[in-house]
Amino acid sequence: MFFGQFSFRATLCGVLISSGALSAARAVIRDGGIDPANLGKGDWIYFTSMATNKLGGNVASVTNEHSLMRWYTNQGVRYVIVKAATDDFLFNGSYNFPQFTSNLVNIAHAHGLLIFGYNRSYGANVPGEIQIANYVFNQGADGFVWDAESEWESGNSWITNGPAQAWTLCSTVRSNWPNKFLAHAPFDIISFHSSFPYKEFGYWCDAVMPQIYHFARTSIKSRPSGNINWADANWKNWQNALAGQSTNMGGQTIFWTNAIKPLAPVNHVYGPNPPNSGVSEIPPSHVMEFVDCLSTDPNTVTAGGYKGASFWRADLHGAAQWTNIKAATIGDFPGIVNNLVIDSPNATRVGAWTSVRTFSNGAFFGNGTGTDTNSFGSNYLTKFQGPGSDYIQFTPNVVAPGDYDVYQWHATVTNASASVPHVITFNGGTATVFANQLTNPGTWSLLGRFNFAAGTAGNIRVSDNIPEAGAVAIADGIKLVFVSATIPVTPPAIVTPPQDQAVLVGQGATFSVTATGSPPLQYQWRFGGQPISGATNSDFTLAPTLATNSGLYSVTVSNAAGGAVSSNALLLVQFAGAWGDNTFGQLNLPELTTALAVAAGEWHSLALFANGHVAAWGDNWNGQCNVPASLSNAMAIAGGGYHSLAIRTDGTVAAWGANDYNQSTVPAGLKNVFAIAAGSWHSLALKTDGTVVAWGDNAWGQVNSPAGLTNVAAIAAGGNHCLVLKSNGTVIAWGQNIDANGFLAGQSTVPPGLSNVIGIAAGAYHSVALWSDRSVIAWGDNSQNQSTPPGSLSNVVAVVAGGFHNLALRTDGSLTPWGASIDGQAGFPPGISNVIALAAGYAHTILVLDSGALPAPRWLGLSLNAGKFGGFVPSFQRKSYVLEFKNSLADPNWTTITTATGNGALLRLADPVATGPARYYRVRFNP
Repeated sequence: MFFGQFSFRATLCGVLISSGALSAARAVIRDGGIDPANLGKGDWIYFTSMATNKLGGNVASVTNEHSLMRWYTNQGVRYVIVKAATDDFLFNGSYNFPQFTSNLVNIAHAHGLLIFGYNRSYGANVPGEIQIANYVFNQGADGFVWDAESEWESGNSWITNGPAQAWTLCSTVRSNWPNKFLAHAPFDIISFHSSFPYKEFGYWCDAVMPQIYHFARTSIKSRPSGNINWADANWKNWQNALAGQSTNMGGQTIFWTNAIKPLAPVNHVYGPNPPNSGVSEIPPSHVMEFVDCLSTDPNTVTAGGYKGASFWRADLHGAAQWTNIKAATIGDFPGIVNNLVIDSPNATRVGAWTSVRTFSNGAFFGNGTGTDTNSFGSNYLTKFQGPGSDYIQFTPNVVAPGDYDVYQWHATVTNASASVPHVITFNGGTATVFANQLTNPGTWSLLGRFNFAAGTAGNIRVSDNIPEAGAVAIADGIKLVFVSATIPVTPPAIVTPPQDQAVLVGQGATFSVTATGSPPLQYQWRFGGQPISGATNSDFTLAPTLATNSGLYSVTVSNAAGGAVSSNALLLVQFAGAWGDNTFGQLNLPELTTALAVAAGEWHSLALFANGHVAAWGDNWNGQCNVPASLSNAMAIAGGGYHSLAIRTDGTVAAWGANDYNQSTVPAGLKNVFAIAAGSWHSLALKTDGTVVAWGDNAWGQVNSPAGLTNVAAIAAGGNHCLVLKSNGTVIAWGQNIDANGFLAGQSTVPPGLSNVIGIAAGAYHSVALWSDRSVIAWGDNSQNQSTPPGSLSNVVAVVAGGFHNLALRTDGSLTPWGASIDGQAGFPPGISNVIALAAGYAHTILVLDSGALPAPRWLGLSLNAGKFGGFVPSFQRKSYVLEFKNSLADPNWTTITTATGNGALLRLADPVATGPARYYRVRFNP
């Protein structure tokens, strides 16, 4: 499968070994009601993408996270353990964002599951692994598991003192998360791994999940029973050795008996043709044998028995393995009737029966013929023919009265009887069933269905009264599987109704409901009070969403006793969204239905509307959100560190906010401006004649435009540097050239020979350029990989840069992010498309999507000069704009002058030959 010292006194968690020889602290119930000694069934997910792809092709109904979690619930699984990291690196799986997210946690919780994140722990970077655990719990996880194996043993160069490293790691995580569930999943045979820090992990964890991988172990004939017996012996020896052991840790005496914790073993469950090299399919019956042996183990090392087990791994389980996973039961939970399994050591013996030991501490013994490798547990009982006075009695303690299927197990024994009497005492009488123990060995054989009352009045006796003189009767194990009970039917009641939600158009939206009531429950989802065809599960997904999907959703839950209707949940399909840091409310978007553009400053945001007004929100410490009351004719906007800019329709510039470096003091006489950009403390303007004007902070020469700079087509302002794109496709940069730590970054050093550029963007300490072939190059600070565009990036039409992250808009309206995403600024949900406006701040991102009802184009700043008539259009990304004319409104058709594609800024549209006494113009979108 498969992430010092401190001064506080921790609450310790432990359980007694079954012998009662050692004393340990009482078990602690963790957040979410998690009882480490009663975990139930769990499953491990390595790649979520593989699990949601029909569970490796074995379960057709599993196609997304919701259907996966619903499947788990239906299998009786109580918790999932999902890979979150390897060592100190978050695990992305097949995604471009961490696999373990709050969204995944919320989906698991919506289906009633506990979810733990796990780290494939190496111990090479303990502080880094501590941060991984912090990340997992900050996503809302219920628990955290260290998948710690041989990498923690002393033979590795990075393990200088494994016990001390493990102590620092685990104690710090426990200090950070004192009430959260922690576990570790080590190798099961301790004697083979003497340098592994079992004590240190165990002391701070709540449970241990030893990896009992039996199938390749020839010494125990690849049987779960043999491996469980072997693990029992190892853990009991280890626990007994802890008696009297203590260590002084930071002035505190640590008694190592407190490292004894409940065991909840893991089993490898591979289906047909697993992709892992060197592993084979696990017989499906082994899944059931594994869980049944744990639940009835007579030699358990955990007081009260084993009540937890899990399976590795989700996408490798075959269909037959899933059948056994669902049928297996372990742990004690309300409303769940467990399988009642009794091994022969727990049965009552009457007469001279022979006990045959099959497994002991990793060795196979058997009856001499070597055929009985498939016993249940580590032994079985035999007896030659007798009069029937000798028997083995298995007495189940029935909690839920009702009908049970009764099974018996026998090993392969060459002289077994073909007619072994099983006398079943049930509620209402007795019956004798004869089992042919020459057939179907090593699995459960059905004896029949019988009704049992609550308590211990019922029993199953294996008698020696067999017909063959030289044969033996075998008593190995008995199992009762609950079938049905007479339970009053109760009508449904809604426990958790569907919740309001807002999504971006094109994203998926999922509603779910939790209801009680006698099964089976039927579900019918409704929209606007009307039934939705085919929406008959406990959750309902719309993907992709359309504008018309906005409205009220509810669900009717019914059964034979009646029905219940949930409250309405509002789905709001939006055309704008924001992600990332929201410390100052910079993500709290206003209504952007009529927005023409968005911009982002350091910690604030802006929007330009079709009526020329500007809105600003977020950090307002320096007045950067106090839009001048007189500003009602804006046609472009920009956000700086702590100030804001706008271009008026007359080509002048408005500025407000911080002015400590005169960055908001527009140079006198500045006009004919058609592009603006704002850095941390400086401002840039591009004039219609292709020249650039800069003002504000000049500590790094960022307002010293190169002499003779002309023919500029676009500008960008970084933290303390500037970029310009010339009309010939070359780029010029100036200003700061170091990163935040004072080291050379090179953001103002343009790569040699850079040409054929059609777009630019500037971040805090890095620069980005878009080539004419629609690929991207970046340079400068790369501390967050912001200067390493994804290798597959193509078909890009625009780039924007935030503080340490970038966004590339592609021709199909989809987005590709890269760089920093610690605040989620590059971690927006997948499936977003039809983006027409975007902006990136220091640690946040804003997107506007095509609503299908965009405001009409505005042709502003109109002028007639030397027979040329034109102006500017605030443009959406990817939209095509057409300038047309008529000489007379009575003319039947409009004539096209020019067509241009929007770039998120001002487009210049002009009639180069504005002749004649009059002309009528219009600008429209080209569909």
